[in-house]
Amino acid sequence: MDNTTIKINGIDTAKGIAVTGGTLETYRKVLIMFCKDAELRLQTLKYFLLESQNSKTGNFPSKHLASFSTQVHALKGASASLGATELPFMAERLEMAARDNDLTFIQEFFPDFIESLEMLINNIQEALHLFLEQINKKNGALAEKKVSAEYISVFMELSNAIKSQKIAEIDRVLDKIGKMPQDKIINEVLEKISDQVLMVEFDSAITTINEFTGELTSSIATEPA
Repeated sequence: MDNTTIKINGIDTAKGIAVTGGTLETYRKVLIMFCKDAELRLQTLKYFLLESQNSKTGNFPSKHLASFSTQVHALKGASASLGATELPFMAERLEMAARDNDLTFIQEFFPDFIESLEMLINNIQEALHLFLEQINKKNGALAEKKVSAEYISVFMELSNAIKSQKIAEIDRVLDKIGKMPQDKIINEVLEKISDQVLMVEFDSAITTINEFTGELTSSIATEPA
């Protein structure tokens, strides 16, 4: 079962995943595209905000209404498709105010919308960062499982070679293991087995292999899927 998830403050991610196609990977790509687009629109909106703050009339400049309406309409649809819980409604109120030429309402409500949009972008970016960490951790665990499984297989091959007491076959498998990626534990186990084989202590070597592969099997079974 895939336990990798995306949790984002201000967003119903289950709804967003369903709306954008039903897969986590597609949703992740949509989130990335939304952030890029929203950051560009945010620059335009901040320019409008500055213009409104410097307006001699004390209201949002009517010359920017058409463009303003276009920006908030786009953000309304995009954020809704992500499953955003508040921003689409804020955008809709501003879009309606622009349609009604309600410059006073826009002037009053616009700064809150800017703040909410910035927060949403930040929340998404933080969530995507954590999601990437989850993926990397999961991939690392899967890679470790694969390596452990490969070692179990080759050490069982060595056990069979020792049981047959064919020195050439034992040497071949030992050489095969020696060419695989090593760490301190594997080096120690391999050295111990080699010494036991050299001393013709075949039963002890098989016991060492069984103990080692048993530990690897146990570690795979207890790792999260």
